[in-house]
Amino acid sequence: MESLLREVSIPELASIFARHQDRSSTPHLRSFTMSRVRRLAKKNGLWEDLNRTLDPDVDIPVIKRSVYRNFKRNGNRVVAQGAFRRRNTELDRAATAIWLGHPNGDVDYLQDLLWAYCDDWTWVMSAHEGRAIDLRAANQAAMFAEILYALSDSLEDEVVERVKAEIDRRIFRQFCDYTKPDSWKTTRNNWNHVCNGAIVRTALLLINDPRVLAHLVHSAIVNMTYALDGFTADGGCVEGPGYWSYGFGNYIQAAYALYVKTDGELNLMRGEKIERICRYPLATQIAGPLRSTFADSNHGYVSALTALQLNTFHEMPELYSLCHLHPDRTLRVRSMHELALYEGRKVPPGNNQSDYFLPDLGQVKLRGKPGRKQIT
Repeated sequence: MESLLREVSIPELASIFARHQDRSSTPHLRSFTMSRVRRLAKKNGLWEDLNRTLDPDVDIPVIKRSVYRNFKRNGNRVVAQGAFRRRNTELDRAATAIWLGHPNGDVDYLQDLLWAYCDDWTWVMSAHEGRAIDLRAANQAAMFAEILYALSDSLEDEVVERVKAEIDRRIFRQFCDYTKPDSWKTTRNNWNHVCNGAIVRTALLLINDPRVLAHLVHSAIVNMTYALDGFTADGGCVEGPGYWSYGFGNYIQAAYALYVKTDGELNLMRGEKIERICRYPLATQIAGPLRSTFADSNHGYVSALTALQLNTFHEMPELYSLCHLHPDRTLRVRSMHELALYEGRKVPPGNNQSDYFLPDLGQVKLRGKPGRKQIT
């Protein structure tokens, strides 16, 4: 497909950013109705989860060298990734609690967590050692940038400036370093959209100079074309539905951030192929979280955030039926983005009964008669 930004040069992109310099890429993280968001947090069990699990007095989890080295020693990546996941969970809870005004929210605990990440000798996963940037490092930076933006009134300058400096050193400068040729920049799989997309989202929040911002993100946006080329012409994902959610989900987040930041001037969701890619999950869903999957792609639901942001560009309400729903057919939402964007609308009853034929991917989905004994 034609390269993204084919008609937009770096100076022209800088001009677009300059026209909208005062706009944020994530205004919903600051502009929301607190009573509605708290009500959703309680309905979805998040408020009680913070009551039960968030303890600001616990020690900050340290990523031990021996844990990180476990992969190099015996090829087991589970131990290190488990340690990363536990601390990420703590960071998410700590930030969300302050954002919600939850009684367990503690600014010092959040700042200590952020400080601990800055002390880490690397943000790259043990299984990806040797790369300048990997999936975890890129997503970590985006998460930090969003926390700094959402909670800017609560955090101390010393912490904010150190986190920004570490993102600049570990992400922005590494991305622009010609001696660090990470292959994910133009690969045709999920790594491309995850890493390039996260870098775009991070830069939109942290880089104020339109010229510098354009110079950094122009190549990252163009790079994402290659991953779109990795989808078959009929919109099929050759990595399976789990990686559609992960990889293309990150593409949607970046596209949404650019669209909001530029007041609609940049729309990376245009095009017939992209619209076909958006519909791919409908061709894989069987029932609930069960879907036609292969390789190491997994079962699961389409995330509420993906469905909400995608429907900003393409009217596909049927995608909401592939999300995790409450019995009253409202979306289950947990993240700050989802809580801020979701207005509580119910998903219409019934599942999509259409058949799908993806000849380029080599997949067909046929539905039997609706009912308890339906065969897909």
